[in-house]
Amino acid sequence: MFFLFQRDTWVELYSSLRKNIFRTVVTMIGVWWGVMMFIVLLGITKGVDNWFSQKFGSFATNTIFVLAKNTSMPYKGFQSGRQVEFREEFGEIIKKRVQGIESIKFLARENAVVLKDLVAGSYQVSGNNRDDLILKKKELFEGRYIDNLDVEEGSKVVMISENLVDQMFKKEDEVIGTYLNISESMFKIIGVYKKSRFDEDIYMPISTFLRHFNIKNTYSFILVTAKEDADIYKIELNIQNVLKELVGAHPDDTGCLNVFNLGNQFRKFVGMQKGLVFLTWVVGIATLIAGVLAIGNILLITVKERTQEIGIRRAIGAQPSQIKNQIVFESVFIASLAGIIGLISGGLILMLIDNIVSQSPEPKIINPSVSLVVIFGAILFIIIIASLIGLMPAYRAISVKPIDALRD
Repeated sequence: MFFLFQRDTWVELYSSLRKNIFRTVVTMIGVWWGVMMFIVLLGITKGVDNWFSQKFGSFATNTIFVLAKNTSMPYKGFQSGRQVEFREEFGEIIKKRVQGIESIKFLARENAVVLKDLVAGSYQVSGNNRDDLILKKKELFEGRYIDNLDVEEGSKVVMISENLVDQMFKKEDEVIGTYLNISESMFKIIGVYKKSRFDEDIYMPISTFLRHFNIKNTYSFILVTAKEDADIYKIELNIQNVLKELVGAHPDDTGCLNVFNLGNQFRKFVGMQKGLVFLTWVVGIATLIAGVLAIGNILLITVKERTQEIGIRRAIGAQPSQIKNQIVFESVFIASLAGIIGLISGGLILMLIDNIVSQSPEPKIINPSVSLVVIFGAILFIIIIASLIGLMPAYRAISVKPIDALRD
């Protein structure tokens, strides 16, 4: 390693690269392109993963959502178009008849007119308990959660989404502690949370919700959490069959329930994500190896062109190890320089992608990035491969006898 700190090493490197500058640049393009594409593809994959986590991160990955809708087929004397309603006693029946369920939460929601000063709008309101999964994982910006005392006392308090704050409040307005008029009744705001795909705009204690909207033990939304080792797709089918029977809907009625199987979608996404990551690594590594091999081939040509020079150095006392180290160092230097430029280029492209997609109302790529571990790993991989590839022209160089090199 001490030869790296010798002036002659760098002078010879500069002389060699200057003589073949065009060939060197063309050779570096392969490694640069491979590293850049590797970083960009891996960063985009991470950005898609961040988007999925933001959309569904507040829910367990083995969750099924069931929304009550209107029947689309007549059945047992009932006409089509009847509003389906869930009752709390359905929970125990479903648990007994469907294997693999960990918990069932019944949620109620209604559309309500909300007033704040002169601003009005229609928003979805949901009633929840403190321990409900859908509420427990909410990311709070300010304030607090609904607690058990709020539920017991039927407090007229609400948590609202950041979207509602943006629409009804000015930037300088205080939000926590102020009041909203919800369906002609005043409610105190106690918390502001980040809204995800399945969130309502307003949460209030379940006891308050049922009393305020005059709901008698009927719900429109069920949140089912399956056990970790359960067949989530089979549970979805069984829940639909049991619910259709309990609400008096036709077994073939596909419109009475709206079911979203997050567990099934998550497994598909994870499979796709693993495939993308695997493809990215394969393409990136293959491209890098191809680029470094090109460097090795170019150095073989360079060694052949420098045969007489190498013979003169050997004749005046240069050790074979010095010749070998110099050739390997050239290989590592060229590959590393191209790799670093590729890393910088890939990072700049990811910044550009992030800047472009962040302007979209619903970006599908969020914060595309690559970890430092991957970056340092890529540099180390380039150094190792370049060192191994550089050994071929290096041994070719030291295999030439000084007398033969001088004769050539």
